[in-house]
Amino acid sequence: MVGKQFALQVERNGQGLKTFLTKFNNVINMKYFVLFVLAVSFLASFAFAAAPAASSCGGNVLTKGQTVSQGDYSVKLVDVYSGDMGSFQVLKNGQHLTFKSVYPGQSGVYSSNGESVAIELCSASNAENWADVKLTFSIVTAAPAPTPAPQPAPSPVPAPSPAPEPTPVPAPAPAPSPAPTVPACSAPSLDGAGYSSNGYVVKVVSFAGSRPVLQILYNGNHVTFLTATLGTTHTVSNNGNSLQVNVCEADSTARTAKGTVSVTLATPAPTPAPIPVPASTCGGTVLTPSAYVDLGNDVRLLLVNVYSNDYLSLQLKYRGQHAGFLYLKVGQSAEKTIGTDAGDLRVNVNVCSGGTSARNAEVLVSLNSVTPIPAPQPAPAPSPLPNVTTPTTPAPGPLGGTVNADTVLPTSPLVEPLPPLFPEPQQLVYTLNMRRGWNLFSVPFGLNINSATTTCAFYPSNIFAYLPAALNTTRGSYEHPSSLGVGKGYWFRTYNACTVTLSGEPEEEFQLSLNAGWNTISVPRSVALSDLESDCNIVRGPYEYDNAARRWNKAESLEPLKGYFVKVSGACTLSNE
Repeated sequence: MVGKQFALQVERNGQGLKTFLTKFNNVINMKYFVLFVLAVSFLASFAFAAAPAASSCGGNVLTKGQTVSQGDYSVKLVDVYSGDMGSFQVLKNGQHLTFKSVYPGQSGVYSSNGESVAIELCSASNAENWADVKLTFSIVTAAPAPTPAPQPAPSPVPAPSPAPEPTPVPAPAPAPSPAPTVPACSAPSLDGAGYSSNGYVVKVVSFAGSRPVLQILYNGNHVTFLTATLGTTHTVSNNGNSLQVNVCEADSTARTAKGTVSVTLATPAPTPAPIPVPASTCGGTVLTPSAYVDLGNDVRLLLVNVYSNDYLSLQLKYRGQHAGFLYLKVGQSAEKTIGTDAGDLRVNVNVCSGGTSARNAEVLVSLNSVTPIPAPQPAPAPSPLPNVTTPTTPAPGPLGGTVNADTVLPTSPLVEPLPPLFPEPQQLVYTLNMRRGWNLFSVPFGLNINSATTTCAFYPSNIFAYLPAALNTTRGSYEHPSSLGVGKGYWFRTYNACTVTLSGEPEEEFQLSLNAGWNTISVPRSVALSDLESDCNIVRGPYEYDNAARRWNKAESLEPLKGYFVKVSGACTLSNE
């Protein structure tokens, strides 16, 4: 072998790929040649892996894009993905039916109308894009009409003989009935406006290949789309109702379809029995939200709503117009005076029972006239002094003269009463103009929320008082106050512009106690910040909130009816004393 030349050929599926020529000059070269052949064989097992020449399971070896067909059906290898998973497309008459993804050793089945295609993947290669697949087609073919049986020829008639009776001629066998024909689809058309039943409309809007795409509407509103298969009953559920749709005829070219639609309506829920109104516990009237009780004199008390923690809001109306709100908790009572054509009337309300869980309230209400306070009458004028006649002896006059004896002293003038030493306190009327959104406000005197005259929903659930961090957490928090006090600011939120009217006497002197951190403050009368007595170290502020611009502005002076936020370094006091 030494000194001779050899040819080495690498083949794939029986075809030559590469030929190597080599010549051995010595034994050493021959050893290297053997190693070379082994290396090439090893690498070729990876580099030249190819699809097997024949199926290992009696099926077909497909490469990417190849198709196997039987009858109207065909199966195409789309691709082989990682994990050697094969993706196959099933078609009928060239129209797409479905995709099936199958792993080696597994099967995928497509079935419709009694026909099926089973795909069993024996092996596959993601690197070479081939799949060894066994396909099983189960196709229903129409049975041919049976061939009519031939009519037997009649037996020959023998010559008449007086002795034996002639052989009877057998009757011809009846021809078999022809195979029944499939009647044409007589179902309603689903074209155009479609088919309507019980508020539902089913109509053709498109085609997916040969399959019609139906749109289902209920009372004119879209419910869903349905891609129908001929001869298959599809069920669609909507709001408890059930639709069965079966398309028996479709033409994708003419874009028409016929089918049956059956609608089964849901059984309506039984009407619940009315909730009995609980019996009275205090002789009052049980109200549910929006219910009212007539108090007479065109006055009504209406329950607006019931809130958490047994709070509720009540509204007084006079001749249908708002006359005031009451915000109470179960077990509380209040009174409110309203003006009517018959004079002022006082409404006393006591909430006996009800609350959040019951969603009602029992109220005991009374309406009383307010006895007017008589206007003060002027004190009667003192009686004039009697006439005094001087004695006959002349009396010295005021300037040293004399007065005639017959001179009559004039009557003394009326004595005017002195003004009161302590005048009555002056009642002032304040109007808070609340803008839509958040308002930071204050009151110049202590106030029960229910005593305000307002066009707002002015009750505690819409009012927020700030609790400094020292009274709650490290960040501060808010609570709903039941009354408003001097020296604090309050947030009020309203969805519409409105007014709150307050009447009272502002306090002359005030002292505000502040905690370290942020605080709300207010004053009953206008005052410059520099005029206040203070031991506070103000870190930031005071700030007032501009509702229109939605921003904070620093204030140099404090005004009544406004609230302010101020931050101090430690506990301190502010006062005007």
